[in-house]
Amino acid sequence: MNQEIRKRNARKRSDDDDDDDDEMDRNVGAAAMMMNDANASSDVPPPKKATATCTPSWIKYSTVVLHACAAIVIMLGFVLRIRLHSGVECEMTYSMRHFVHLPNAAPHSIYRLLKFTDARDIRQQHLLPKDHTRNLEWSTTSSQDWCTAPTNETTTIVVYVPGHWGSFSQARSLGAHGLQWTRARDRVGRIQDDISMLKSGERHGMSRDLRKFVYDVYAIDFCEQGGALHANFLYMQSAYVAQVVMTLVTKCGNPTIILVGHSMGGLVARSVPLLHPETRLHVHNLVTLATPHDGLPFGFDESIRTFYNLLEEKKQEHPLTIISISGGLRDEMMPPEVCHLENNKSISLLASDITADPDKAGLGMDHRAIVWCHHVLTKVRAILHVMAIEKDALERQRRFETILSATDYLHAVKTQRVSFLKQYGLWQSLAMESAMLYRGELLLGIYAITAGIYHTFPTIPVWFVPALVSIMAWHWSGVDNMSVVAILSLAANSVHLLLSIVLFRILARHSTQQKAASIYVAIFAILFVLIQLVVFAGGYVRHQSSLLHLSLSSTMFATTVLFLPMTLLMTAFQPSNTTFLALFLPVWPFLIVGKLFMIVWDAVSPFDSVFPDLLHFLCVVCLPVYLRTMFYSRTTTALDTKRPWRTLYLLSIVVFGPGMVQLGGGYVVTQFLASVAW
Repeated sequence: MNQEIRKRNARKRSDDDDDDDDEMDRNVGAAAMMMNDANASSDVPPPKKATATCTPSWIKYSTVVLHACAAIVIMLGFVLRIRLHSGVECEMTYSMRHFVHLPNAAPHSIYRLLKFTDARDIRQQHLLPKDHTRNLEWSTTSSQDWCTAPTNETTTIVVYVPGHWGSFSQARSLGAHGLQWTRARDRVGRIQDDISMLKSGERHGMSRDLRKFVYDVYAIDFCEQGGALHANFLYMQSAYVAQVVMTLVTKCGNPTIILVGHSMGGLVARSVPLLHPETRLHVHNLVTLATPHDGLPFGFDESIRTFYNLLEEKKQEHPLTIISISGGLRDEMMPPEVCHLENNKSISLLASDITADPDKAGLGMDHRAIVWCHHVLTKVRAILHVMAIEKDALERQRRFETILSATDYLHAVKTQRVSFLKQYGLWQSLAMESAMLYRGELLLGIYAITAGIYHTFPTIPVWFVPALVSIMAWHWSGVDNMSVVAILSLAANSVHLLLSIVLFRILARHSTQQKAASIYVAIFAILFVLIQLVVFAGGYVRHQSSLLHLSLSSTMFATTVLFLPMTLLMTAFQPSNTTFLALFLPVWPFLIVGKLFMIVWDAVSPFDSVFPDLLHFLCVVCLPVYLRTMFYSRTTTALDTKRPWRTLYLLSIVVFGPGMVQLGGGYVVTQFLASVAW
């Protein structure tokens, strides 16, 4: 009898607790209701309700088949791209190159300035080492006489700005076209005639005869820095290019200076006169190769969007003449649409439209081939000639229209896509376009939305999510081909389902191992301290930074690196947190990679430019996720059932919520993740 009374009392207390939890959930509002993991906070799970209807079998089987087909199409696209990027669409440019490091040109910087020289150029013989061979790519000179004509204003200088992880050696083909010695076997007689004209001064940088036109190439070495990871890299690179421009003006007698940038280097070159007004008298012309003027397809850090917005605000202060050349559909990194410039003084071109053999290069060339493609650089040489000799804007524009035969750029892109479809067929072209690397951000955004929907509505049908996400992504991505968006949506859904199953099995296996969790916490605490010490010691030994600077930098570095593992531990390995972890696990590395690289380089950049960015990121994203795992963890049931803690959680949303609007600067991925975190 006593046992029955105790059982009834226990059931009554459980029902009362459930009623209290339901009342608190209603008071929390929509923001807290989105988090389905809150159900885990109750000691007694709610009873399962029987469903009256179920999904028909043919829908289940069709969903599985569609997901499998999407995965196969993307994998097939990676294989077919090997044939697309064959490298035979262009002829190679050859040169007897040697780069000379000019240490006195721009001192006190981690970057370097190098000058391209050809072993046959008599003007540069004094810069070459005595033991010079073709295998020696670069050497250092102590000579102060490194400018070809320091007292002559007939010099045209081209400054090559490399892109993301780009090398200064990419300027060798551009330098070879400066002398027009570009073939593997140039005729000896022709070379001798050119050398004679160089001696007599008949060939120079202001000759109106294209055959006798010569330009000198200076290449910038950014130490293969990843400029697309964080905007602070772009600011540092822009400042160095501005310093190089002013040094060349001083050393070379006010020459004509033209900037040529590849990929992100074109964006850096474009920012030089806009961000550094002292260079505006000397920089008026710019040639970009595969540069994303209209937005970076893989700019995951919000600082990149801020950099773009700054250039957009300042573009009217100093209008530039820009010739933007896109690699076309063969460019796996930059789609042709992002290379378009809407400016009366600028011209956008497809590489295939200016090549001598459009049948071979009808679809353009890949991202790296555009810097050595002989046909493209031959036309670039003609562009540089017009920029150097034509000072009148109207005459320069007329000459450009004559030598480039410019057409409607966007119409040319559509025509190229039609040719792509005819050449490879529907399924092969669809597979290759879906597997392009520049689809990475779109795929990540689709995955974030997919995982967020599952996290918010755990009972939503699996077949419904890809259809809903496809419509949403097609609306905000701007991709014309709906089939590509649908394939990426199915692929993202497949990855999320597989990752959720794996995480559920792992978390279910370790959910009761509290001792193991304690050990892992101790291990990560030790790693946290070790990372702090390494960053602190490295910065102090190498750069003698202040103790406060190093302490803050090392702490932020360790916090950002260990955020996800520590969040996993705070959930105490609960299977109910599967959807939450499945959302953040694949996406988190892309959000922090730029900041991690920036922290590593922090000792050589102004700390004031790094600290606010990191503080904003930790407050807007890290703090809400920490609070979420704290208040919705099974190990903190006492906190979870207390109304004051829920009130504190909502108060933190009110305080830090406005920062979410700024997060991502318009990027769907980071904004959506921040909203899910809150």
